[in-house]
Amino acid sequence: MTETLKNRHELIFIYDVKYSNPNGDPTENNELRMIGDKCFVTDVRLKRTIRDYIDELDLDKEKYDIFVKEEIDKNWKVIDVKWRLKETIWVNSEKDIKPEHIESLKNKFVDIRLFWSAIKMKLTWPVQFNFAESMHKVSMMKIAWTTVFSSWEGKWQWTFTEMFITPYAILSYHWIVNDIASKKTYMSDDDLKLLKEAIWNGTKNLITRSKFEQLPRLLVDVKFKEWTKTHIWELDKYIKLVKNENIIDESAIVDIEDVSFDFSDFVERIKDFKDKIESIEIQADKRVKIENLPKKIEDIEVSINKI
Repeated sequence: MTETLKNRHELIFIYDVKYSNPNGDPTENNELRMIGDKCFVTDVRLKRTIRDYIDELDLDKEKYDIFVKEEIDKNWKVIDVKWRLKETIWVNSEKDIKPEHIESLKNKFVDIRLFWSAIKMKLTWPVQFNFAESMHKVSMMKIAWTTVFSSWEGKWQWTFTEMFITPYAILSYHWIVNDIASKKTYMSDDDLKLLKEAIWNGTKNLITRSKFEQLPRLLVDVKFKEWTKTHIWELDKYIKLVKNENIIDESAIVDIEDVSFDFSDFVERIKDFKDKIESIEIQADKRVKIENLPKKIEDIEVSINKI
C-alpha cells in the first residue's frame, strides 16, 4: 500500500474569469450564482475540473483512473454508477459492495482517494473545499444572439440563444487536506501533487464558450508539521484584494493588473501558528502583484514560484 499523507495542508486557490460564466445555476436559466453583489462557485465545479484534467492524462489507470466521469457506450447510452461498479468490481448494486471491494476502488480511483465517490462509503474524505466567492463586487450580463440553421425540409430557420456572463471576477477557494482522513482513503503525497497540478492546469483547460478565459492566479499551500493535527481556518480571509488608486469602485475592476494581493494580515496570522507550520509554498501567475510577503516568516520558509 502507498504511504499516506504525513502532513496536513491548508490551501487557497485564486483564479479569475473574464466574459464567462464560472458556474451557472441550472435551476435559474444558467444564471450566475449570486449572493448580493458577489458571485460564488460550488466545490462540485472545481472537482469536475480536477477529474476531467486527470482523466485526460496518460497515467496508469490501475492507480489513477477516475470513477465519477461523463461517459457513453457505443450505443450512446450514459454509463452510470451501476455499470461502473459492475465493470470494476463485478457487483450489480451498491448493496452488494463488501469491504474488499472498497479496497479495490480506493486503490484504482484517485478521485475516490481524494474526495467524493458517488457511492455510499462510511468515510471522511481528506480533501474538503468550501465554495469559491468573488473577492470584489461583480455584475451579471445577459448576452443574446440569433442562430440560423436549416430544417429537415431544407428551409432556413432562426432561433434566439442567450447566456449569462460576468465581465470580470476574481474568485477564491479555501480548502483543507486532512492527513488523518488520508489514512482511510490511501491518499498519498503524489496524489496531492497531482491534485495541485490538476487545479492549476485544469482551470486553464476550461476551453468552452461559457468557461473560456478562466486563469489560475495564486495557489497558496501552508504545510503543517507532521502530526500537528490542526489548521488555521479561514486563511483566505487574510489575503486582501487591493484595487489600484485609479480604480474608483470595485465594479470597475476588469483585469488582474487592476489589483494587488496584500499579505500583511496573512503574515500576522501565520505567526500565530509559527510553531506548527513547516513551510509555505506559493505558485503565482507572472502578472499577479503580491505585496508585504517576506521570503521568511519567523523561521518558516516562504517559496514563491512565478509562472
